[in-house]
Amino acid sequence: MYIGTADNPSYLGPAPLEEIAETIATSVGPSGPNDEYLFRLCDAMRAMVPGGHVDPHLAQLERLVREYQRECATAVAVTAATAATVSAAAAVCATSPTTLEPVAAVHRSRPMCPS
Repeated sequence: MYIGTADNPSYLGPAPLEEIAETIATSVGPSGPNDEYLFRLCDAMRAMVPGGHVDPHLAQLERLVREYQRECATAVAVTAATAATVSAAAAVCATSPTTLEPVAAVHRSRPMCPS
């Protein structure tokens, strides 16, 4: 079991639970992914403690990590859908450049849009 003490180089110190949850969701240690460790710890607590109670701090971290993972999954899906749309639009531009040339010119005039 990992115990985060202040003398450990991986200890983050006091932080908001949301920040701790993000760190857990995105970190991997010698024992594997930190989120998996948290989820298994919470499952073990539910199995061992009468009434299936989990420490409120752990329960909130578990909820926040799962929420963070859902948000990331949604962001990845949106990014993939956007990439597919851009790819489809690029294919249309490639097949009929004269029809869409005014749109392409506007895109090139914007500094954030690659030409």
